[in-house]
Amino acid sequence: MSNTIVPHGPLHYLSFATLEDESGYFIEQYPLFYLPSAAVYGYTIKRREAEKNVRVLAIGNPDLNNPGLELPFAQHEVATIGYNFPDITMLSGNKATESWVTNHIKDYGIIHLASHGEFNPINPLFSAVRLTKDQQADGKLEATEVFGLEINADLVIISACQSGLGKVTGGDDVIGFNRAFLYAGTHAVISSMWRVSDISTAVLMKHFYRKYATNNKADSLRSAMLHVRNRFPHPGYWGAFLLVGDWE
Repeated sequence: MSNTIVPHGPLHYLSFATLEDESGYFIEQYPLFYLPSAAVYGYTIKRREAEKNVRVLAIGNPDLNNPGLELPFAQHEVATIGYNFPDITMLSGNKATESWVTNHIKDYGIIHLASHGEFNPINPLFSAVRLTKDQQADGKLEATEVFGLEINADLVIISACQSGLGKVTGGDDVIGFNRAFLYAGTHAVISSMWRVSDISTAVLMKHFYRKYATNNKADSLRSAMLHVRNRFPHPGYWGAFLLVGDWE
C-alpha cells in the first residue's frame, strides 16, 4: 500500500515528494499518491477492473504551427512506450488532431499526452493541453471539454507543463485537469506541478513505463523519480509529477 496524501488549502500546490528530513527526500522513503478528497478514493476503487486494459494512445509533439513550440524529446518519449506496451497508437505532428483524440479516447486504457500545457490561473477550466488544430477544433483540449468526454482509461498521463495545477475551491478540491479526467472516468492521473524539462521528463516517462509493465502506479512513479534524480539531482527535474487517484 502506498502513502496517501489528501491536501488541504494551499498544500494542493506542494509536491510532497520533494520535502526532506534527516533521512532524505520523502520520495526516497515512500511511494506517494494524492487524492483531492477522501471520497474520491472510494470512487476510483469501485472502477478497478481485474484485468488492466493496456491499449495505449500516445500523443507526442503535435504540430502547433510554430517551430518554437517543437518538442522533439516528447516524440521520442512516446516512441519508447511501445517497448513495454506494444498495443499502442502513436500520433505526432499533424496527425495528433484534437478531434481525433476526443473521438477515440474512450477506446484506450492508457492515455499519454506529451505536449505543451497552458495553465489559466483566472479560470482553470480553460487550462489546455495543446494538440493539432483541425476543421472541427481549435487544437486546445481544455479542462472544461474533458468533463464532457467518455474516458475508460485506468491511467492518463499529462506530460505537459503545469498540467496538475488548478484553483482550490471552498470545498477544498482543485478545479483543473485532474478533476476533469477523474470525472470523465479515468481511474488515475499523473500530471505536473510546474514547467518541466523536455529531456528529464522523457527519461522519467521511459523508466515509469518500464516499471509499470509489472508494478503498480505509485511504485513505478517513485522508481522513475529516483532514476531521474540520479542524473539530475535538483528536485525541479524530478519532483513535478504527481499521481492523483488510484495508486494501484
